[in-house]
Amino acid sequence: MKNYLFLFVIFLVTNTVKAQDFYSTKNGHLIMQTKVNEQNVKFQSHNLQVLLDYETADITIIIDPSTLKTGIDSIDSNLIKKVNNEIHFKGSLGLDYINTESHPSQEFNIEGFLECNNNRVFIKGNGVLEHLYSNGEYACMLNISFNLKDDKLNCFEAIAPMKEGLHIEILQAVLQHRGDKY
Repeated sequence: MKNYLFLFVIFLVTNTVKAQDFYSTKNGHLIMQTKVNEQNVKFQSHNLQVLLDYETADITIIIDPSTLKTGIDSIDSNLIKKVNNEIHFKGSLGLDYINTESHPSQEFNIEGFLECNNNRVFIKGNGVLEHLYSNGEYACMLNISFNLKDDKLNCFEAIAPMKEGLHIEILQAVLQHRGDKY
């Protein structure tokens, strides 16, 4: 009998640990702006992946470089050739936890590591999280802003020389409640 009770307790603990709740999207909107050869250049993607653990406020953002487009053929082809892997950001919102019920917009600071082509750089930014309620379910709209100096992340410098660093905006990433990770 003790063995069954022990196994039951292990089962409960294991399932509780795995039962974290997440908000996520695979089609967030991203804009990165910089100057290349005295010309303003805007990289855009509508396939940003975001995973937000609302118990810990930890966030993972994944950018597939093949989804970034500028409308300038030479830069777009260089991007695909020179950025070998997905671009990852792993960090934390400056919140103790994410309120999952209706609440006013929450402003926060964000910090973590951006990784690209085996280069890792610590960055800070800020953002806003809003909860939306529709059809009996909550979602949240996430906006984040970062600035990188030109010497901080060499994977973008390999694409085109940037004179004024890189400004990154995540716009209207609507995150749906997913339960466990996608």
